[in-house]
Amino acid sequence: MISLRSSLNKRNIFLIIVVLVILIFIYLSPSLVNEVGHGCTLDDIHPYLISTVKIEEWVLNHDCDNKVIFVTPFYKYESIENSPEWCSNLKSLSEKYNFEIGLHGYKHEKFGSSCGEFVIPSMDFFKAYKIYKITFQQEPKIWRSPCYRLNIIDYLFIKSKGMKNYGFVNSGETYHPNNLNESWCKIRPSWKYIFNKNC
Repeated sequence: MISLRSSLNKRNIFLIIVVLVILIFIYLSPSLVNEVGHGCTLDDIHPYLISTVKIEEWVLNHDCDNKVIFVTPFYKYESIENSPEWCSNLKSLSEKYNFEIGLHGYKHEKFGSSCGEFVIPSMDFFKAYKIYKITFQQEPKIWRSPCYRLNIIDYLFIKSKGMKNYGFVNSGETYHPNNLNESWCKIRPSWKYIFNKNC
Protein backbone atom coordinates (compact mmCIF):
# COMPACT_ATOMS: atom_id res chain seq x y z
CA MET A 1 0.00 0.00 0.00
CA ILE A 2 2.80 2.39 0.92
CA SER A 3 4.67 1.42 -2.24
CA LEU A 4 1.57 2.11 -4.38
CA ARG A 5 1.01 5.49 -2.68
CA SER A 6 4.66 6.43 -3.19
CA SER A 7 4.44 5.46 -6.85
CA LEU A 8 1.30 7.59 -7.33
CA ASN A 9 2.98 10.56 -5.62
CA LYS A 10 5.99 10.34 -7.95
CA ARG A 11 3.70 10.10 -10.95
CA ASN A 12 1.67 13.12 -9.79
CA ILE A 13 4.82 15.18 -9.22
CA PHE A 14 6.08 14.25 -12.69
CA LEU A 15 2.73 15.25 -14.28
CA ILE A 16 2.72 18.56 -12.40
CA ILE A 17 6.24 19.32 -13.65
CA VAL A 18 5.28 18.47 -17.25
CA VAL A 19 2.18 20.70 -17.05
CA LEU A 20 4.22 23.58 -15.59
CA VAL A 21 6.83 23.30 -18.35
CA ILE A 22 4.08 23.35 -21.00
CA LEU A 23 2.42 26.40 -19.40
CA ILE A 24 5.72 28.28 -19.19
CA PHE A 25 6.44 27.48 -22.85
CA ILE A 26 2.99 28.73 -23.91
CA TYR A 27 3.47 31.90 -21.86
CA LEU A 28 6.86 32.65 -23.41
CA SER A 29 6.30 31.20 -26.90
CA PRO A 30 5.54 34.55 -28.59
CA SER A 31 9.23 35.40 -28.13
CA LEU A 32 9.94 32.83 -30.83
CA VAL A 33 7.33 34.01 -33.33
CA ASN A 34 8.71 35.90 -36.33
CA GLU A 35 5.80 37.32 -38.33
CA VAL A 36 8.05 39.44 -40.57
CA GLY A 37 10.43 36.92 -42.09
CA HIS A 38 14.17 36.55 -42.49
CA GLY A 39 16.15 39.74 -43.03
CA CYS A 40 18.59 42.02 -41.27
CA THR A 41 17.95 44.55 -38.56
CA LEU A 42 19.61 47.47 -36.86
CA ASP A 43 18.66 47.49 -33.18
CA ASP A 44 18.76 49.97 -30.27
CA ILE A 45 18.55 52.98 -32.55
CA HIS A 46 18.36 56.38 -30.87
CA PRO A 47 19.61 59.84 -31.92
CA TYR A 48 22.10 59.88 -29.03
CA LEU A 49 23.66 56.64 -30.26
CA ILE A 50 23.80 56.99 -34.04
CA SER A 51 23.37 59.64 -36.74
CA THR A 52 21.05 59.20 -39.70
CA VAL A 53 24.14 59.48 -41.94
CA LYS A 54 25.52 56.30 -40.32
CA ILE A 55 22.12 54.61 -40.65
CA GLU A 56 22.07 55.42 -44.37
CA GLU A 57 25.56 53.94 -44.74
CA TRP A 58 24.39 50.76 -43.00
CA VAL A 59 21.35 50.50 -45.30
CA LEU A 60 23.51 50.92 -48.41
CA ASN A 61 26.15 48.43 -47.23
CA HIS A 62 23.77 45.57 -46.37
CA ASP A 63 22.04 43.83 -49.22
CA CYS A 64 19.18 41.89 -47.66
CA ASP A 65 15.40 41.73 -47.80
CA ASN A 66 13.21 42.87 -44.94
CA LYS A 67 15.49 45.55 -43.51
CA VAL A 68 14.10 46.90 -40.26
CA ILE A 69 15.55 49.76 -38.20
CA PHE A 70 14.39 49.26 -34.60
CA VAL A 71 14.05 52.50 -32.66
CA THR A 72 14.14 52.61 -28.86
CA PRO A 73 12.19 55.74 -27.79
CA PHE A 74 14.28 56.46 -24.68
CA TYR A 75 18.01 56.23 -24.09
CA LYS A 76 18.79 56.96 -20.44
CA TYR A 77 16.48 59.94 -19.90
CA GLU A 78 16.40 61.31 -23.44
CA SER A 79 13.34 60.82 -25.62
CA ILE A 80 13.42 60.74 -29.41
CA GLU A 81 10.76 63.45 -29.17
CA ASN A 82 13.62 65.85 -28.38
CA SER A 83 15.22 65.13 -31.78
CA PRO A 84 12.54 65.95 -34.37
CA GLU A 85 15.05 66.56 -37.19
CA TRP A 86 16.64 63.13 -36.61
CA CYS A 87 13.21 61.47 -36.65
CA SER A 88 12.22 63.33 -39.82
CA ASN A 89 15.48 62.32 -41.55
CA LEU A 90 15.04 58.68 -40.51
CA LYS A 91 11.48 58.65 -41.86
CA SER A 92 12.72 60.15 -45.16
CA LEU A 93 15.40 57.45 -45.40
CA SER A 94 12.81 54.72 -44.80
CA GLU A 95 10.74 56.06 -47.69
CA LYS A 96 13.77 56.47 -49.95
CA TYR A 97 15.25 52.99 -49.31
CA ASN A 98 12.02 51.13 -48.54
CA PHE A 99 12.75 49.83 -45.03
CA GLU A 100 10.53 49.71 -41.97
CA ILE A 101 11.08 51.64 -38.76
CA GLY A 102 10.17 49.18 -36.04
CA LEU A 103 9.52 49.78 -32.36
CA HIS A 104 12.04 48.19 -30.01
CA GLY A 105 10.91 48.48 -26.42
CA TYR A 106 10.65 51.70 -24.48
CA LYS A 107 14.05 52.59 -23.05
CA HIS A 108 17.62 51.57 -22.45
CA GLU A 109 19.18 52.69 -19.19
CA LYS A 110 22.57 52.11 -20.74
CA PHE A 111 23.61 50.70 -24.07
CA GLY A 112 24.48 47.03 -24.01
CA SER A 113 22.85 46.54 -20.63
CA SER A 114 21.73 43.20 -19.25
CA CYS A 115 18.11 44.03 -20.15
CA GLY A 116 17.08 44.34 -16.53
CA GLU A 117 14.96 47.37 -17.36
CA PHE A 118 12.90 45.24 -19.75
CA VAL A 119 11.66 42.63 -17.31
CA ILE A 120 8.04 43.83 -17.70
CA PRO A 121 7.92 45.57 -21.11
CA SER A 122 4.10 45.65 -21.19
CA MET A 123 4.10 48.35 -18.48
CA ASP A 124 5.69 50.77 -20.96
CA PHE A 125 4.39 49.42 -24.26
CA PHE A 126 1.70 52.06 -24.74
CA LYS A 127 4.10 54.89 -23.78
CA ALA A 128 6.54 53.69 -26.44
CA TYR A 129 3.73 53.34 -28.98
CA LYS A 130 2.51 56.88 -28.32
CA ILE A 131 6.00 58.43 -28.63
CA TYR A 132 6.62 56.57 -31.90
CA LYS A 133 3.27 57.70 -33.31
CA ILE A 134 3.88 61.36 -32.39
CA THR A 135 7.47 61.55 -33.64
CA PHE A 136 7.09 59.63 -36.91
CA GLN A 137 3.46 60.66 -37.54
CA GLN A 138 2.53 57.07 -38.28
CA GLU A 139 1.72 53.93 -36.34
CA PRO A 140 4.46 51.33 -35.88
CA LYS A 141 3.89 48.13 -37.82
CA ILE A 142 6.63 45.94 -36.34
CA TRP A 143 7.62 45.22 -32.74
CA ARG A 144 10.71 43.53 -31.36
CA SER A 145 10.95 42.96 -27.66
CA PRO A 146 14.27 43.89 -26.09
CA CYS A 147 16.24 40.71 -25.41
CA TYR A 148 13.31 38.80 -26.96
CA ARG A 149 11.46 38.99 -23.63
CA LEU A 150 7.94 38.70 -24.89
CA ASN A 151 5.19 36.86 -23.09
CA ILE A 152 1.64 36.12 -24.14
CA ILE A 153 0.24 39.22 -22.38
CA ASP A 154 2.64 41.56 -24.18
CA TYR A 155 1.93 39.72 -27.42
CA LEU A 156 -1.81 40.44 -27.03
CA PHE A 157 -1.03 44.14 -26.50
CA ILE A 158 0.97 44.16 -29.72
CA LYS A 159 -1.71 42.33 -31.70
CA SER A 160 -4.37 44.73 -30.37
CA LYS A 161 -2.49 47.49 -32.22
CA GLY A 162 -2.23 45.44 -35.42
CA MET A 163 1.54 45.09 -35.18
CA LYS A 164 3.70 42.19 -36.36
CA ASN A 165 6.15 40.59 -33.95
CA TYR A 166 9.77 40.23 -35.03
CA GLY A 167 10.62 37.23 -32.90
CA PHE A 168 13.53 34.99 -32.26
CA VAL A 169 13.24 32.20 -34.83
CA ASN A 170 14.95 32.85 -38.17
CA SER A 171 15.28 36.53 -37.37
CA GLY A 172 18.37 37.05 -39.52
CA GLU A 173 21.41 39.18 -38.80
CA THR A 174 21.19 41.83 -36.10
CA TYR A 175 23.46 44.86 -35.92
CA HIS A 176 23.94 47.54 -33.26
CA PRO A 177 25.16 51.15 -33.39
CA ASN A 178 28.53 50.24 -31.86
CA ASN A 179 29.35 47.83 -34.70
CA LEU A 180 27.58 48.38 -38.02
CA ASN A 181 29.72 45.92 -39.97
CA GLU A 182 29.45 42.74 -37.95
CA SER A 183 26.29 41.01 -36.86
CA TRP A 184 25.61 40.79 -33.12
CA CYS A 185 25.17 37.03 -33.52
CA LYS A 186 28.77 36.73 -34.67
CA ILE A 187 30.12 39.06 -32.00
CA ARG A 188 28.21 37.50 -29.15
CA PRO A 189 27.27 33.87 -29.94
CA SER A 190 24.20 32.72 -28.09
CA TRP A 191 21.40 30.18 -28.24
CA LYS A 192 20.21 31.98 -31.39
CA TYR A 193 22.44 29.52 -33.24
CA ILE A 194 20.00 26.77 -32.38
CA PHE A 195 17.25 28.48 -34.37
CA ASN A 196 19.06 30.48 -36.98
CA LYS A 197 22.13 29.15 -38.78
CA ASN A 198 22.58 32.51 -40.52
CA CYS A 199 23.66 34.12 -37.24
